[in-house]
Amino acid sequence: VYPVRGIVTYQGKPLSTGKVAFHHTDMKSPLVVGEIDSEGRFRLSTRQRNDGAAPGEYRVTVTSMTPGKGVEGIDKDYQPPKPLIPLKYMRLDESPLKATVEPRDDNDIPIALTP
Repeated sequence: VYPVRGIVTYQGKPLSTGKVAFHHTDMKSPLVVGEIDSEGRFRLSTRQRNDGAAPGEYRVTVTSMTPGKGVEGIDKDYQPPKPLIPLKYMRLDESPLKATVEPRDDNDIPIALTP
């Protein structure tokens, strides 16, 4: 695997929470994920934290939600999590995002989301 990092922006501003998932198009390689930090940055992990991803073509999803409040059906003030970005980016079959991981040590992949 090779190191992969990047920044996720929505409407030109860094996204401050969420996860990035890289789904290899070969349908055999494992799912690769990265946590989005408060500045929009992420690093991908396959087997170990921040180890990166196998080279190849990927379809990309991004999930970013507000935290929910309480427990559904139990708490009167229950509030479900709400998406911070359009749902299309969270659904593999709808996400327009794609990325290529190269066999090198400096894969920097910016991800720009729009409404």
